[in-house]
Amino acid sequence: MRIFIKDLSTISVSTDNAKLGPLFLAFSVPSIITCPHNAPCYAGCYAASLEHMRPNLRNSLMDNLHTLLNEPEEVEKKLIGVIKLMGRPKFRWNVDGDVEVDATRPMLYIDMMVRIAKKCKNVEFTVYSKSSLWKGVKRPKNLHLLGSKWGCWEPDMGDDIPYTNILKDGESREGKHICPNQTTKGAVTCSNCPLCSGGLKAGETLFFDPHGRNKKKV
Repeated sequence: MRIFIKDLSTISVSTDNAKLGPLFLAFSVPSIITCPHNAPCYAGCYAASLEHMRPNLRNSLMDNLHTLLNEPEEVEKKLIGVIKLMGRPKFRWNVDGDVEVDATRPMLYIDMMVRIAKKCKNVEFTVYSKSSLWKGVKRPKNLHLLGSKWGCWEPDMGDDIPYTNILKDGESREGKHICPNQTTKGAVTCSNCPLCSGGLKAGETLFFDPHGRNKKKV
């Protein structure tokens, strides 16, 4: 389910993502157009395939992006309001999309994430990204950043964070840390798993099996 927060502008917040579980809220923007242009994962992007299958989802993500670009202060105010109103202890940025929303204001989205984390100290925030814009950013302890690798491709985000990667077809799983949500067929969700919310050490990599309609293109 998504809740829509309206007045002169509209944003939507996800409240019941199956993988995230019951403790999370999530705010996202469209995939591809907000991602680094040098990222090689476009053909196998699970988020893009889901947006293609669900036009209403795509429209709500575009509304989020439009409002973020045109009324960033309003987005920040609304998100802080819904976070405090719902009282959930965890928040996920960007189930879809990434942080490169405006080339003329490259830090617009990242700076907002940092400010919201500082204003909502009792909430654990998690964000996956492929953007080098994060390199050197001072984050509060409750904002957990994971860099997203893609096979041999690695984003230039520094060595002070953990990473994720995709297992390609036939690649050995031996010695690799696999996402528990996938190894338990969904029995473990992000709500009852601490790994991405501070449980991984800098330099560690968590692996995912390809998922979504385009997984055969990975």
